[in-house]
Amino acid sequence: MAEENKGLIDEIIDNIKEYLRKDEDHNVVIEVEYHKDVPIKPICKGEKISPGDNAFRTDITLFYKGQEYKKKKNKGEECNGNVYLVIIEVKGSKKITTDQVAAYSYRARRHKNIYPWLRYGMVWSSLEEGDVPRRFYTNNESLDFAFNFEGNVNKNFQDFYKNVLRKQIIMSLNLHDIIDGGTGTPYFSSNLDFGCKGEKDCREIEGY
Repeated sequence: MAEENKGLIDEIIDNIKEYLRKDEDHNVVIEVEYHKDVPIKPICKGEKISPGDNAFRTDITLFYKGQEYKKKKNKGEECNGNVYLVIIEVKGSKKITTDQVAAYSYRARRHKNIYPWLRYGMVWSSLEEGDVPRRFYTNNESLDFAFNFEGNVNKNFQDFYKNVLRKQIIMSLNLHDIIDGGTGTPYFSSNLDFGCKGEKDCREIEGY
């Protein structure tokens, strides 16, 4: 299915790389890869990562190479030293379906069982369905974000990066530091963030 959206995926990846290059706040070198196989269970040293066996193939994966990776002599496909940050599934259809939401929500849950700091979402590019539809909310369990490029990735990418992707990257990095370092925090609060088109819409969503 991803091959059908290859042009859209390439366009999104090019924009991600450009915005990451300009963003100086990240303290790690974040890489972006198409069709990366991300494990859904712990991988032993020397075990090959294979989709359908011990991994799911993803459309777009943002990750960096952790210290474990740098210490390994064999940096081949078997290495599991990547710190996965954000996974983006891309749909080019006119509308996202209930089955797509449920399927990617399931994949997100499986991946988060291994990488609890991972952020996972889906994007599409439809002129027919501008807003995130109600069926996304009623069928989603584990996806962290959704965004519609509305037929023009370049025009809408700044909005996506500023309001969605950049926040997800920062959350993932912070969560990984907490989990990896075993440190505690004064409190935890998970907040939902909704986009809105005008001041009136914002008031309605926030309950003002």
